[in-house]
Amino acid sequence: PRISVLMARALIAAGRPSEARAPAQCAVDSRPNAPWTWLCLGAANEAAQDDARALEAFEHGASLEPKDLAVLTALAQCRARAFRASQDPELGSRAARDVAAAAELALAQRADEPAAELWYLEARVHHRLGNLEACMAACERSIAANPSHESAVFLLHGSRARTGAVAAESGAAGGPLPSRAPDKYVRLLYNGYADRFDNHLVNKLHYRTPKLILKALQAAQIGPVASCADLGCGTGLGAAALRAAGLLHGSQISGVDLSENMLDKARGLGIYSDLAVGEISSWLAACAADSFDLMLSSDVLVYVGDLREIFICASRALRAGGHFAFSVESPASLRAGFKLQGTRRFAHSLNYLRSLMDEAGFHAQVVHEGVELRLESGQAVIGTVVVARKQAAQP
Repeated sequence: PRISVLMARALIAAGRPSEARAPAQCAVDSRPNAPWTWLCLGAANEAAQDDARALEAFEHGASLEPKDLAVLTALAQCRARAFRASQDPELGSRAARDVAAAAELALAQRADEPAAELWYLEARVHHRLGNLEACMAACERSIAANPSHESAVFLLHGSRARTGAVAAESGAAGGPLPSRAPDKYVRLLYNGYADRFDNHLVNKLHYRTPKLILKALQAAQIGPVASCADLGCGTGLGAAALRAAGLLHGSQISGVDLSENMLDKARGLGIYSDLAVGEISSWLAACAADSFDLMLSSDVLVYVGDLREIFICASRALRAGGHFAFSVESPASLRAGFKLQGTRRFAHSLNYLRSLMDEAGFHAQVVHEGVELRLESGQAVIGTVVVARKQAAQP
């Protein structure tokens, strides 16, 4: 049976999960009372996207040995994925219990990092269920097991923002507010969203930001440009809108995004001269000075609170007289600075943006405040669209 398990694992790793089922089943038939054979069968079914059979296998393995951390973890993770797919609250509650049990077992076995990941998963399940108190409690346990778990810290702060709760003291779990969303969180979010992104955003959420940025660029009377950097390009909706309007016709368009799956969609448009996986500030810092005529950032800066580094790097990479067109969320109640919202997106005030533009050598050529960017839970998301012109250096 061990040879069958090794064969099944090799087939899964080679991207041939359907073929992995036969040797995995052979291992189970040979050793039906061994939890590890059922773990292998569950993994093969899961890789073949047969979650129902995967759950059956993991459940059987866990019934044979309730203290097998690998089996219990696989069961918990599979149940959580099934809940995300179905949105069934009963399945979600069961998933939360399974994940918590696996986390407790991991902690008992002194596996702190796996325990932290499992409690973070429990927190995400509770967050999706709307159980914010339970979500925050699970985040705090995750952080206690691994204080450097950035995604758990960020989810805890986002949940506090959503409930209006604040840390009881300066030493409370989570520490100070993060200045940005963790790269890993953003990458996983959009890797899982890529296949349905365009349809959901445009047809369900009535996403208007690319059109609003185009309108602002037209108000600034900006004609076709030779080169453009699309910061957080996603699937390419923003650049495609500008190209269709003639602003990027014949342009060299460079795109950068944290999500490989989103970039795959952008690549399929055939409009980008180059695409890179990366974080915006680091990518801009690696660009030669005076590289671009236009920079575009559509619904991306919401994942960064402190925008100073991005503005400084953008100014360096833009040619004098070039433009930075971007959007932010900016509820009317926000008069200064920036804040993390309950959606785990940052909002920025116009006063804050003006101070950054002044420091980075930009002039706000067009500012459209109070515009509707898209819908969120049936409500309008209000934001600001800016076209900023890089000033020539003073002699």
